[in-house]
Amino acid sequence: MLCEQCRQYEANCHLTIIGERGVVINRNLCGACYEAGVPEAKWQQAEAPREENCYYCRGQACAGGTDIFAPVTGELKQKFMCAPCLAEYGRYIEQQLKPAHTELPRQKQLTLLRALNVATEKHMQRWVSEKGSR
Repeated sequence: MLCEQCRQYEANCHLTIIGERGVVINRNLCGACYEAGVPEAKWQQAEAPREENCYYCRGQACAGGTDIFAPVTGELKQKFMCAPCLAEYGRYIEQQLKPAHTELPRQKQLTLLRALNVATEKHMQRWVSEKGSR
């Protein structure tokens, strides 16, 4: 897949951004466009080990970076995932955000996102467990 921005190089940086009103945005960028658009990217890539295992199933990770729930949990941790776990992670979060809570006060939204983080972790552990037994 080509980079969505320059359309010249292979997209090897895959981002999922939760925007305003819970809108999920997926971006597929080459390393150069990622670094140009995300100033801390050089630091993150330099600090990240070259070979990562999936946070959930321990398989070979294909994408990752700072956990999307970091702003609400206060934990700045790196989370890398394999393609199947990444797809399920995104699907689950998107499904949970569909009943949008955009009219709620900010503090209530943050509380709901923290609960979603906990629910997502439990869901992914259960999903990986079931996937392994198939």
